[in-house]
Amino acid sequence: MSAPAVREDLQKNHSTIAMEEHLRAFVQKTPLEILATFLLELNITKDTAVKLFSSYNSFLCILEDVDKRERLKKLSLEDIPTDSVFGEVRTISRVFQEGLTSLFFYDNEQLRDLTIFYGVF
Repeated sequence: MSAPAVREDLQKNHSTIAMEEHLRAFVQKTPLEILATFLLELNITKDTAVKLFSSYNSFLCILEDVDKRERLKKLSLEDIPTDSVFGEVRTISRVFQEGLTSLFFYDNEQLRDLTIFYGVF
């Protein structure tokens, strides 16, 4: 049952059974499944979804690359500005940040309002 259907059931029947079932199913999902569901339910733009998932995938690829991972571990502060692997990570993080900014502030008015009210101090 989708989150909107659960809310409707709770309001209509004043029963928490559907909510309990929804929460049980929800906590069984992986974080990426939760994000994907969230993006679909809120009609988030394809561009935002691509930024979030592709940058996350790119980051995992760097973590999976033993040579790049070791290079980053040994990287000195002086070498950061010119290191190509660090530059790659910086680019990935910027794309991910663009996706988060679009998600929370531009793609869905209700989510933007909630973010401003509850998340921005």
